[in-house]
Amino acid sequence: MAIVKITLDMGSESYVELENLQTEKERLNEVINLLSAINAGVKSASVTISTAPSVSTSSLVVSASGQVEDETFTINGTTFTLKDDLSGAGSTGLWIENSGTVATFCDNIVQGVNAYKSSTNKLNGVVVASDGSTSVTFTASEYGTVGNGLTLSESITNVTALDFGSTGIHIADDGTETTLSNG
Repeated sequence: MAIVKITLDMGSESYVELENLQTEKERLNEVINLLSAINAGVKSASVTISTAPSVSTSSLVVSASGQVEDETFTINGTTFTLKDDLSGAGSTGLWIENSGTVATFCDNIVQGVNAYKSSTNKLNGVVVASDGSTSVTFTASEYGTVGNGLTLSESITNVTALDFGSTGIHIADDGTETTLSNG
């Protein structure tokens, strides 16, 4: 979801109707009325509409347990390897402990990616992993097309990768700004 910012420059003319409104619906209705008046030429203003870019996301979706030792997933060139026994550690950076439960396996992926990021800074500022019990979502820290360029792939039993900018959530641009003026 992108953030939209509307800036109104009405010069010395003020629009008092936008002050002291009690509800979001009142605010929205008055903004619509003001923009309609500007569009119709009843009010003079310069209107700048900016859309802030959003970030791309990607996911590893885990449909069932049954992952196999030495299977891998790769985030932006960094490969993580599954291991059957890390003595309950969950993860040690590039090694992710297998688990008999999907939720624990997802937690282990989150733990491993975050541990690797903080110990090496190689993925620091690139992605953040979050657990969704049956999936792990990675969110690019860079907006727009930069975030779309990140990669995620996997070769893991019962896991599907939704890559940044392809089958994941793809953000088409880096935000825009348009100015319209009738004043």
